[in-house]
Amino acid sequence: MREVHCVRCGQTAKALEVAPFESPLGARIAAAVCAGCWGAWQDIMERIVNEYRLSLGNAEHEKALLKQLRLFLNLPEPDEPTD
Repeated sequence: MREVHCVRCGQTAKALEVAPFESPLGARIAAAVCAGCWGAWQDIMERIVNEYRLSLGNAEHEKALLKQLRLFLNLPEPDEPTD
C-alpha cells in the first residue's frame, strides 16, 4: 500500500491506486491527495453537479468544476504562489 502526505487533510494516508484522470492535474492529484479526501471530493462533486445542473460536456461548466476541485483539494493553479 502506497501512502501520500495529503495536501488537503495534512495526514499521511493511503494514496490513490491510479490517477483519477489522464492529465498533469490527475497525476498531481494522485501524488498529493489521499484516497479519503478524493472520496470526499467525489461526494461534493456530485452535489455541485446536481445543485448547479452542470453539464460536463460544456467547457465553461467543466472549468467551474475544476476550479471547485482545486479549491476543495487545496491544489492551486500551477502558476499560483503557495504559502
